[in-house]
Amino acid sequence: KYRQKMSANFENDVYEWGRSLIEKVGYKANKDSFVTLTNVFTLSRMFISPIPRRVHVSENFTAPKNYDAVIKQIIHDLNVGHNVNARLSRRIRDKKVYTDRMLADWGIHHLHLGEEFISKGKNQGLIEGNKEILFVWVTNNDAYLIGIFDHDSWTKTQVLEIVHDNWYHLLKPYESPRDVRSTIEVTDLDRLELRNACINTPVLVRGFFYMGLGGGLTCRNIGSNDVLKANTVLRASDDLAEWVKNNYSTLESYMSGAGIDFASETLEFDVSKFVISAMYTINCKPSNYRIHIQSQHEPYTLVPHGFEAVIEPSAEKREIQDHRPIKGLLIECG
Repeated sequence: KYRQKMSANFENDVYEWGRSLIEKVGYKANKDSFVTLTNVFTLSRMFISPIPRRVHVSENFTAPKNYDAVIKQIIHDLNVGHNVNARLSRRIRDKKVYTDRMLADWGIHHLHLGEEFISKGKNQGLIEGNKEILFVWVTNNDAYLIGIFDHDSWTKTQVLEIVHDNWYHLLKPYESPRDVRSTIEVTDLDRLELRNACINTPVLVRGFFYMGLGGGLTCRNIGSNDVLKANTVLRASDDLAEWVKNNYSTLESYMSGAGIDFASETLEFDVSKFVISAMYTINCKPSNYRIHIQSQHEPYTLVPHGFEAVIEPSAEKREIQDHRPIKGLLIECG
């Protein structure tokens, strides 16, 4: 009944938010609204936010001498928070968001090791590439330089052996129970073919089986973690619609007390705020009132630290907020 009294379509708000954000950063929205929504989270993982990080280099890291200056520059840039995204895959210039399968499967970025920017063509502004690339494991606070590899190393077990030997804590959350074993040996080449077919495989490293380091891939060539996050936002839109339905009379009373005809309002889900803080806020138009709803859990974010600046340009609006102290709901103007 409440939909007949005022206008609200929170699920549509979510899809429109995804489309708008994808187009704002220069990509073409997919015809499938759900895919476009997942693309937001694909981009949030693919781009390395320009924030300061502690840099760790693997113990036996070696590089051809001609890369010495580049490696030092990359370490410096990651340490101080300079933008290194010009070193990412050429495919970041595709019109549609692409899925980096190594990143989706193993959670590992690759950076190009050129020194000059490409001056013309589709890839203008990106760093020139070489025969070798640098594999890096990136978190909110740290960057782990694994090693320099050729372009045929996307599924080499050696890559994860270096991570295991140097930073076992990165892999431990993805370790399978000791009694879980694969009945089929998966070679590096097998893994490449299977990954290209969007089939996820465990990897045996130093006697340990690991699975889902980067979340894995779906059959539609989308990162599984990106799908999970998209579904989280859609479930939130359903929960919010149910909350409004159950609390309509209370909302109507609150707004009436402020001189607002609630029945004539259009309610919009503040999707950016939910993605950044996991908190529920409804924007009301044309009154410009905001309804903040009490939360039972502490704030958390669905995107890596730094990407919130892409989602919400206003520094004030992108601050993580905690709705737990709110008693029921809080309505504010402007």
